[in-house]
Amino acid sequence: MSPDLEVFAQHCQRFYFSSDAESDYITSTLAKVSPADRPAYTKVQAEIRSQAHAHHLSVRRSTFQAFISDPGRSDTETLVRWYSSGTEPFFHGLKAALRLQIGKGQRVVWEIDDAVFQQSGSLDFMRDAVQTMKGLGFEPNPFQEGLRQWVLTRTRDPELDAAVRVLGRGAKRGTGRMWVGTDDREPGWQGSWWFRIKYWLRSWF
Repeated sequence: MSPDLEVFAQHCQRFYFSSDAESDYITSTLAKVSPADRPAYTKVQAEIRSQAHAHHLSVRRSTFQAFISDPGRSDTETLVRWYSSGTEPFFHGLKAALRLQIGKGQRVVWEIDDAVFQQSGSLDFMRDAVQTMKGLGFEPNPFQEGLRQWVLTRTRDPELDAAVRVLGRGAKRGTGRMWVGTDDREPGWQGSWWFRIKYWLRSWF
């Protein structure tokens, strides 16, 4: 590898492996390199970019597993700050799962690809999403490679309704698939009669 190509490779390493680096050197070098030499430069760039992608994905997967194992909990108010076009399908799926659970005596199951957590937003979003799910009473159960079934276990309807209201209105299709399972919820899941009357009235008017 020529000295110039080595320098180019070093810049590619810094840029693709670190979010702090600038791409100006890479862009300007590719613009001025001769047509005969350009294939070597683009090959180095593609190889390093592929290595960086695999590295970042590995980091996100291991970080996700750490968040799953961590007993930390969070709330919906903390999570909504990460709402964006990238995380929107997750938010709509979460809202749909909570709505589906309200009024049902059996536990809802929400099956989601782990990639939704790992690739939709930042590591901070991943942490808050996992911790909010657990705070709402979801328990993560591995189903098959890359898929996890989150089962709503202990949260009462009034708390679920409060979370839905924080998430806001709207009925867009969310990510994953969900259904009402066969396991019974814990006693007292309905909340008070006053809550049930208010919820029924809101549902109809």
